[in-house]
Parts: sequence; C-alpha cells; structure tokens
Amino acid sequence: MALRQKGKSGMKFHLAGLAVTILVLASPLPAMACVLSFPPQAVAGGQSLVLNGQGWRIVSPWGIKAYAAALYQPAPTQDRDVALQSGRPWVVEMVYCRNASVADIREVWLTSLRRNCWTGCGLAEKPTRQFLAALGDARPAARWRFAFDGERLEIADGDRLRGSIVDPAFARVLLATWIGVAPPTTELRDALLGKP
Repeated sequence: MALRQKGKSGMKFHLAGLAVTILVLASPLPAMACVLSFPPQAVAGGQSLVLNGQGWRIVSPWGIKAYAAALYQPAPTQDRDVALQSGRPWVVEMVYCRNASVADIREVWLTSLRRNCWTGCGLAEKPTRQFLAALGDARPAARWRFAFDGERLEIADGDRLRGSIVDPAFARVLLATWIGVAPPTTELRDALLGKP
C-alpha cells in the first residue's frame, strides 16, 4: 500500500513538472528575450551612472525567470544604505522574460512598496497612484526604465515616457522594492548591489 502511494506522489510530481515545462514552452521567446546584457553606463537627468550590478528575478524552484534587472549608481556600492540615500541618482533597467497583466503587476508592486516603506517613510497617495498608472502589461523582451535624477523619477517603456514623478521620498521607496528590506528575492538584491 505504501509503495502504491509513493507511485501516485511520483506521478503527481511528474505531472506538475510537465505542466511547468508546457508553461515555459508556451511563453514566447523566453530564453532569447531575457538576457543579462545591460550596458556599462546609463544616464539620469544628464548625469552619467555606472552599472552597479545585474541579476534575475526567479519566480519558481525550477528557475523560471520573470525579468532581468540592472542597477546603476553614481559610483559602485555594495552598501544598501548608501544606494538608498535620499537624493542619490539611480537607474534601474528591466527586461521582461514573459507576459504578465498590468493588473497583476500593479498588485505586486503596491504590496512591495508597502512592505518597503519603513517607519515614518510616509508612502504618499499621489505619487503612488501616478506610478501605478504609468505601468503597463509585461511582454517578453520589453525593456522598462526607472530613472531618478535626484529630484524627478521617470518611467519609460522602451522609448516611450509613461510617467514623471517629482517626489524623492517616493523614489527612495521604489528603489527599496529591489534592494530594500523586502526585495523580490535576496539573490536579486545581492546581485544588484554587486555582491558575489
């Protein structure tokens, strides 16, 4: 009886793995669309920034990738507190690996903003609403850019500017959604901070 139950569990595991494989194969161009090939420099408000680190957002134990991301800073730093200093320019570039609806993206990001808003940070309603409105559906190979020049945050989808927010406090919380106390994964946070 025990052997029979083990066989059923093995079959369930096999079917689950098969379902994930089908999901991956059904996603258009996941491997070719999502690569770590970010340029060594980026510009925010006329300021030249250097590549601080790059990595993957992994969303499953099977290594399925949601997006590739890169963080740019005025000078390389592995110190999260330095990177998050108020008024310090930064750029984050993301390349999506697969499709995701804007509704799902907004829900995940709103949760992340709230989780990374430390005591007294005051996540203001207006910039949060502006940011969520600027987001769109994810498509494989779509490149999104979040650039903060010390005063203004700009959100772009490829060459299209989708939003502009003048609120340094909000920009700081947004950067924390990648490298703060509650990042998507600690592996991605460490990669963006250039840690081995």
